[in-house]
Amino acid sequence: MYCMSRREEAELIEQAMQRAQDIAPLIVEGKLEAAMLKLHSA
Repeated sequence: MYCMSRREEAELIEQAMQRAQDIAPLIVEGKLEAAMLKLHSA
């Protein structure tokens, strides 16, 4: 079983937070489908 280091976990969390920030404007505008497509195509 593979265990991630705290540094690896922190990097993945940072990437997820950046993706969330990237799509937040689309969500605020009510463009949920566009937000979903952008999130899942990255």
